[in-house]
This record gives sequence, C-alpha cells and structure tokens, in this order.
Amino acid sequence: MKIVYRSRIDWFMKSALVLIAVTTFAPIYWMEKDNEPFYSILTYVIIMVLVLVFMLHLIRTTHYTFEEDKLICKSGFFRKSIDY
Repeated sequence: MKIVYRSRIDWFMKSALVLIAVTTFAPIYWMEKDNEPFYSILTYVIIMVLVLVFMLHLIRTTHYTFEEDKLICKSGFFRKSIDY
C-alpha cells in the first residue's frame, strides 16, 4: 500500500518567502543610488530570481511517500529512502 503526503505550506512559510523576496530586491534601490553599472544590477537580479525559483520549486515538490517497507522523502531534485 502506498500513501503520499504533500508538504504543508502554512502562513509562516508564505510570509517567510515574501520577506525573503522583499529583502532580496530591496538592495536594488541602493545599487541604483550608488550608480552601479546596469550589468551588475542585472546580474544580481538574475541570481536572486534563480534562487527564489529554486526555493519555490523545493517547497512545491516536497512530498513523503509511505510504502510497505520504506519512507521516501522527495524535495525537488533530492530524494531519500528510509527503511523501516
């Protein structure tokens, strides 16, 4: 028998993601104020967007599968099997 449980995404996780997104993009204001070159701002934005997308991917794809003899934990590209 195979039972699959998805990871719970509560208000704390959602608010943490919003806080991370805001604090990620807030430095752009100071970068523009200090006349940083456009390519450095663009590089920063691309890296931060990739990090946020990866975090969202991990959160959305996390699930736990109970099988007859093992527990399989999967989160994004990571997978762990625990025998019991």
